[in-house]
Amino acid sequence: MAWRVEILNDLVAAEIAALPADMQARFMRLAERISAAGLESLGEPHVKHLEGKLWELRLTAETA
Repeated sequence: MAWRVEILNDLVAAEIAALPADMQARFMRLAERISAAGLESLGEPHVKHLEGKLWELRLTAETA
């Protein structure tokens, strides 16, 4: 099954754009992995299945 990652709306796009560069890059890498292999292939700590079709994408910042 092919996956497609979509941004919900302009507000969400703005929130992603406001993230630090490292977190934006991490989001893009995870979105590419989701598109290629699906949510189930990532697993925790990257994504968590909440219920039904609802999943949580977990982004963490680099620590110094």
